[in-house]
Amino acid sequence: MARTRRRADPAPPEAPDDPCTVTTLTRGDQLVDAACADLVLGGEDLAHMRLVRCELARVRLTAASLRAVTWVDVTLTDCELSGAALVEADLTRVAFVRCRATGVDLNRSVLRHVRAVDAGFRDANLRFARLEHTLCEDLDLVGADLTGANLDAVGLHGCDLTGASFANADAKDLDLRGSVVDGVRGVAELRRVTIGVDQVVPYATSVFAETDVAVE
Repeated sequence: MARTRRRADPAPPEAPDDPCTVTTLTRGDQLVDAACADLVLGGEDLAHMRLVRCELARVRLTAASLRAVTWVDVTLTDCELSGAALVEADLTRVAFVRCRATGVDLNRSVLRHVRAVDAGFRDANLRFARLEHTLCEDLDLVGADLTGANLDAVGLHGCDLTGASFANADAKDLDLRGSVVDGVRGVAELRRVTIGVDQVVPYATSVFAETDVAVE
């Protein structure tokens, strides 16, 4: 009997309890129940920072080093993360709302119960990342690289995946309904993928291109 396919159903972040206001962030910070807004931290070294039940609004983290950060129950709203390095980050119950993250580096990161809405992750590096119960809605993921990623109950809804790569990715219940799938690479290797009726032709075209199928 066929196994029921699981849908991405991320648990929302817990709100901070009586949050304190933080006016800066530094490498190795350990913050619980904090809120910060309108900070400019582009290019800063913020590696190994641990945030628990925190809210960030309009924080500029352009090209910042966020290597091996641990974020639990964190909401980022209208933040700038373009070029930020979140290599080997551990993100649990994190929400990205209207954030810009062009070229963000999430190589070998773990994303559990993460939700990104109305955001820009064009050319994001998700190589060998592990995504569990992660939902992306209305995202620009053009050229995103998910080579070797582990995708377990992941939903990419209404996203632009033009030119994205899923080469050698291990998909366990990947839902692409509503997304642009033209020119997606590596789809011939994916299993347990859900698409809509309107996506059949472009998805099949990508598969045919990779498996050298000619329709005459």
